[in-house]
Amino acid sequence: MNRVVWLISGAFLLAAVVFGAIGICIGRSNRKKLRTCTVKTIAKVVGIERRVVSGYDSVGGIYYHPIFEYYAGNVCFKETCVWGNNPSHYQVGQEVVLCYNPNKPTAYLIEDDKTSKVINVVFTCVGALFLVLSIVIPFVATMVTA
Repeated sequence: MNRVVWLISGAFLLAAVVFGAIGICIGRSNRKKLRTCTVKTIAKVVGIERRVVSGYDSVGGIYYHPIFEYYAGNVCFKETCVWGNNPSHYQVGQEVVLCYNPNKPTAYLIEDDKTSKVINVVFTCVGALFLVLSIVIPFVATMVTA
């Protein structure tokens, strides 16, 4: 079979492994947080951090990361959320329910936020699609050349 077909198929397989691994890692992190972040508290959005992200191909964007202030026991924590959105899903002064890990109060999840779950599904599905393409491309190429 044509060497180019195998290179293209290999590139899709590599992309499948990368996207799939990222999706699996995010999913595992989500499940761990669901299991360990068991204490609820009210957090207040005290700021919004604006981050400019640039990609390797000059495509990037601006993402808004909420800064939460909350109490775990008698200690006040101020944490910037890892997940950013555009437009921002939060406004300064807004209150949200956080679930934090009692053994590590800086580890938390936002009770009603689905951002990390959506990112997990997207990466996993893209990885699966690339895997299917890496398998289908050689078969289609052999049918076309036959």
